[in-house]
Order: sequence, then C-alpha cells, then structure tokens
Amino acid sequence: MEVRLVQSKDWEAIEEVYELGFANHPKDWFHLIDKDAAMNVLKNMSFIIDETYLVVISEEQPWYFNKPVLVEQIILKIYRKGKGKFQSVLDFLNQEAKSRNCVAVFAGSMLAEQYKAMNSLYTKGGYQLSGNQFIKTME
Repeated sequence: MEVRLVQSKDWEAIEEVYELGFANHPKDWFHLIDKDAAMNVLKNMSFIIDETYLVVISEEQPWYFNKPVLVEQIILKIYRKGKGKFQSVLDFLNQEAKSRNCVAVFAGSMLAEQYKAMNSLYTKGGYQLSGNQFIKTME
C-alpha cells in the first residue's frame, strides 16, 4: 500500500470530484457545505492511497471512551483509472488507528445503510454496522 499526502498535482482531480459529487447533489442539506472550507481540508489535510483514493481522517476523543478513536471523514475515489483497491483504504485506517493508539475506527457514516456493496467491504474488513456507521474495535 502506498500512502502520501495530497499534493498540488491532485487539486484538479479533487475539484472535479467535488463538482460531480457535491455541487449538484440531491440531498437538501448539501447546499450548506462551504466549498472553500471543504476544499481547504481536501487539498491540505488528506491522504492519497495507492494513487486512487483520497482519505480524510481525524482523531477524536469521545466522552465515553478513555482513548481516542480514528474517524474516517470522507473517502473519495479521485482517480478513476487508479489501480488501488478499497481494501487498501481499510488497511490504511487500521494502520493509522494502531499507530495513534486508537481504541476503534468509526467509518462510512454517510453511506453505510445505502450501499450493500459497501456493507460487504467493511464487514469483510472486520467492521460491524452500528446505527448508521461502521465500527471496528482495535483491541
């Protein structure tokens, strides 16, 4: 698995995916997204996995845990012809969670219940669907 930070060479692909996926999305709350704020995160605080997927994560400390959790904020396939597999994204999330001493990974919150294929990918990766997101404990 190859992991790198987003670089300026990725910005055009990020803009294109943003316009296709967010600008004209039918969900009524998408108009609330601040494009400049979103693009700042996508261009400056994200990772590229196997020259295919853009991944934004955060480390958070829920009030009900004594250790942090790794939270997948968004996964976008920005290079359609990329050879990366989704399993590499899950491997990256696991690796990051372990290296940050996180007790769990929370992922897939926006699409978890809508896409059966996603459900299969996450559950094969050791995640359980809980509410509207996938959770994998790291213990």
